[in-house]
Amino acid sequence: MIVVVTPMERTIVSEIAFVVCCWAIVSGMTGFFLRFAKRRVRIFDSLSENSYGIYIVHYVFVTWLQYLLLGSGLAPLMKGITVFVGTLILSWVLVASIRHIPAVAKII
Repeated sequence: MIVVVTPMERTIVSEIAFVVCCWAIVSGMTGFFLRFAKRRVRIFDSLSENSYGIYIVHYVFVTWLQYLLLGSGLAPLMKGITVFVGTLILSWVLVASIRHIPAVAKII
């Protein structure tokens, strides 16, 4: 017996499989880190404490770093890595600095 699968059915099945696969990976990684990541790391604690502020201010650094690298001859992957690392560091330093202001520390 030959089963004919339409392109629409194939698309639906592959999209459902993708969602299930993503869920399985996220669940597996969560379980892995809950099981094995028992030790506290100071730098990750700082990142966790400043994460909301980084979320608020990061877009400014992403935009300007991408603009600054627009004319450079770097490969796209290198530009992406540079923007990611630069944004993370600049946002983290900015937020960690302004959290020393008492009024800001209450909000962020």
